[in-house]
Amino acid sequence: MEKKFADPLLRVEEFSIRLGDARLLRPVSLTVAPGEAVGLRGPTGSGKSTLARAILGLRPEGAILEGGLLFSGLDLRALPPERWRALRGKEIALVAQEPALALNPYLTLGRQLRECLAAHGSPDPGTLERLLPGALHRYPHQLSGGERQRAALALAVVHGPRLLIADEPTTALDPVTERLVLDFLRELRQTARMALLVVGHDPAVLRYSTDRVVDLDPEC
Repeated sequence: MEKKFADPLLRVEEFSIRLGDARLLRPVSLTVAPGEAVGLRGPTGSGKSTLARAILGLRPEGAILEGGLLFSGLDLRALPPERWRALRGKEIALVAQEPALALNPYLTLGRQLRECLAAHGSPDPGTLERLLPGALHRYPHQLSGGERQRAALALAVVHGPRLLIADEPTTALDPVTERLVLDFLRELRQTARMALLVVGHDPAVLRYSTDRVVDLDPEC
């Protein structure tokens, strides 16, 4: 039986991005409801990560945005910087494809967690310890690639965002760690009613972790 979800939390309507004469993202439409997981599939160069970053208000300088991009009724194309500071990380969070970029190499994970909490506060400071036991006193270089991905994921969700964007969350992970990460994402949906937008190209991962999949036009 097909799952029923509430009105969309995220609504993307014929949204596209161009920079000069270059089309970075062809028009795409999708919705994500509270508690729903949607997969965003496409080959390299189709604009998956470009769309994911645009939803966070991150786009190339001078880029022209066309179409609709709404989060909980807010027009994300027109938000001022101070509104983004309150929204990014607290309401919408991103787990990037390369976890090393999300972690400060000079601070322990515990210190980074405390700084995240100081920025917005959090109802669940034990998330990192639960996902990566014993890691609070370690530095990123002391972790394996899989451990760094799990740490980046934990830091992203520690505030309990309403929407989590996971960009290729299982890239380069071994099967055991991949399953742990995907099961943790499913747990978040059940306990926090967190919406997920999972960016990827692996049909098996998207089938396991999402309710439905949207395909991007590869011709940019």
